[in-house]
Amino acid sequence: ALVWSSSDSATSHVAELLLDVNRSKYCQLGTAAAYWALAASKRTGLEAHQLLRQGERLVKQWWRHKMPLYDLVATQWPLWRFLAQLEKRQNEQITGNEIEACPRGPRQLLTLGLDDTRVEAVVVVGRRSRLRILHRYLWRNLRSNGGLLDHVNFVIFKALPDDRMFLDELVKNHGSYYSIPPVEGRRLAKIYSACKDPQTVYIKLDDDIVYISDATIPALVAEKRRKRCMFVSANVVNHAILSAVHQEVGALRTFLPPSAGLLYRNWRRKPNETMEAMPRWRRARAEEPPLLAIEKRAQAECVWARWECAVWMHESFLSRLTDGTSCAY
Repeated sequence: ALVWSSSDSATSHVAELLLDVNRSKYCQLGTAAAYWALAASKRTGLEAHQLLRQGERLVKQWWRHKMPLYDLVATQWPLWRFLAQLEKRQNEQITGNEIEACPRGPRQLLTLGLDDTRVEAVVVVGRRSRLRILHRYLWRNLRSNGGLLDHVNFVIFKALPDDRMFLDELVKNHGSYYSIPPVEGRRLAKIYSACKDPQTVYIKLDDDIVYISDATIPALVAEKRRKRCMFVSANVVNHAILSAVHQEVGALRTFLPPSAGLLYRNWRRKPNETMEAMPRWRRARAEEPPLLAIEKRAQAECVWARWECAVWMHESFLSRLTDGTSCAY
């Protein structure tokens, strides 16, 4: 019945029926297909993600059986059609300059099924001005606060005495969760020497990160557990490669200086000048081109070398965050 259902609604009903009966009587691949069919019928991205994860778990169990590839090729399960429907629907929801507000489910669903994985952060520190902000996100992402982090390790790369004093005080006040572990090696190698346990998922962060979505760390851990890649990267805003990707999927909004002359203004805040008094970049009109072309390569002119591009990336993201459409990224 699942194979020959011709409409989305019929597929959804058959899938729900299949999930309600005794699953032990059915092929695990078929039950996984039911989960994916349900995911394709859902309008909420978070709910669809959970159904996909459940189906994936069943398929991994089934894959251990004899001749799984033959079953996959010879059986007319419409798996790929279901997944294509889901991808198309999600792309329609989250691409383009103007989208509806992002769907948001309960935060506890983000960490569902990840309770048995130990997760630690390794934070490269040296600048207290940014670390003051990052600390708030690290604290929010602790498992005791509804996140996934069990512990935070600070690795000192370069730090002035005042920066070190701030870090020592931070660790002292949050000693149950924060620590400065002993490290070895030179330069970048010492950062990773803090990663000792092969069963732990380590999240490496720089201290200049000033925003972390609630979904970021759970998504990184979930992908790492799939064992498809050795390293998994976050979706980083103002990134040398990903900025071009953000432009391709329609996430970037073009922002421009208030006037052409202000493009070359010294943007450092003057003494006693408030942030509100500084000239603000404005959102471009539809017919106005962006400042520069974004190339998809490391150390490109935009965004790696030009500060104007960094302003553009931040203004675009902050505008998305303000109106609830950051899922466009």
